[in-house]
Amino acid sequence: MTTMLAVAAAGSACGGDSSETRLRTERWIDDADEVCEDENAALAEIEPPALDPFSESLTDAQLDEIAAYLERTVAIQDETTDRLDDLGLPADDAGEIEDVLEQRARGRMAVGRAIDFARDRDGEQFVASYREAVTEYDKATRGARDFGLEECGQ
Repeated sequence: MTTMLAVAAAGSACGGDSSETRLRTERWIDDADEVCEDENAALAEIEPPALDPFSESLTDAQLDEIAAYLERTVAIQDETTDRLDDLGLPADDAGEIEDVLEQRARGRMAVGRAIDFARDRDGEQFVASYREAVTEYDKATRGARDFGLEECGQ
């Protein structure tokens, strides 16, 4: 990613005007939102378990149900992350999007731990990891929205 930043900075320094840079960023936002729209549609097709994942009294069967659900959502999110990575970084304010992508990655890692804890039937650690994941994804969502992304900001 550092190389991409250097290339973006060099392109800006070599006479590209700010309106052109802004147009490239707007195009990047449109492309990213298209990726996130696909993700949102795929996630909407998966029925979430009808239970509270923050409950301190989850049964083994409920933990298994949550783990199966999360595994399905993570597969979709991983595909989306790959597609977003393929877009590179926007020409303008790349650092803001890097922060969003890093928060998303931290959320993904926390979900992975939550799945492992659910499969190990450790409800207390599952809840702690899942809470961490939700917090990181919430930060990423707010950052995406602040950057101007609509679909990625849901």
